[in-house]
Amino acid sequence: MFSHGAKRSWEEIQYPLSSVKVVGENSIYAATLGKGVYRREAGFDWSQLNEGLPDATSVNRLILQQDVLHACTDHGLYYLKGDSWCSSDIAIPCFQYRRQGGCNLAATQYGIWENSGAGWSRLAMPNSVVYDILLLPHYIIAAYDQGIALYDRYTDAWAEFPLDGAVTGLTVYGSRVLGITEQGELAVGNTRGGFEKYRFGSLFMFAVRTIGHDSFVCTDRGVYRICGFQGSIRLQSVQLGMPVTDVDFSGDRIHMATLFQGVQTVTNPVC
Repeated sequence: MFSHGAKRSWEEIQYPLSSVKVVGENSIYAATLGKGVYRREAGFDWSQLNEGLPDATSVNRLILQQDVLHACTDHGLYYLKGDSWCSSDIAIPCFQYRRQGGCNLAATQYGIWENSGAGWSRLAMPNSVVYDILLLPHYIIAAYDQGIALYDRYTDAWAEFPLDGAVTGLTVYGSRVLGITEQGELAVGNTRGGFEKYRFGSLFMFAVRTIGHDSFVCTDRGVYRICGFQGSIRLQSVQLGMPVTDVDFSGDRIHMATLFQGVQTVTNPVC
């Protein structure tokens, strides 16, 4: 159970963080690589929240779907009920969870899995590691261990775009699909039916996030906002000085999951 007696601050527990999620007005959740999940509520310090999770769980992503917090872990997909984690009956490494209407999709070590109410079953790409998925009105887009794949719901057909390695994260910026490669590059849809990879100086990119109308990249030097200029992609610094793996917002505050300095919070500058 959640115990106020187990309170600690990030000055005492310096674990690498993989994800951060703000829930409601008073709670922030932080996911670690190997130490499960921590929570901080208004007026309290960070406390471990691992009941229901296997020992030494690594959390790949925290996902909030319909006000329910989910954890994509190396042991499967879990959801938070009260102060305990419950299994979603996927017991293989999970990297992303999306819900749209009555359809649930999970990106896993063994392809994309679907649950429409009758339990989980494999939907596509059984021989691929799928790291992220986007659900668009006409398409499902997948980031996988060879690049990016696109499923056309109308034609029931997949198109693959190999990128000489894995793509680990996806978002949409304007009319373009963006991805993060395992080499720390930005993959950008080129409007000609393909993708091109870009490196911005010596930056290594960990993740790309769209929150509201803004898109951000988390890098080994901090957080940057994506800004378009004459059809090209530009980066504007938001907060520099530390490796950041994930971001989330509450009001005008940006919360950053870092590799070495816990959760850092700053005011979100206007682009």
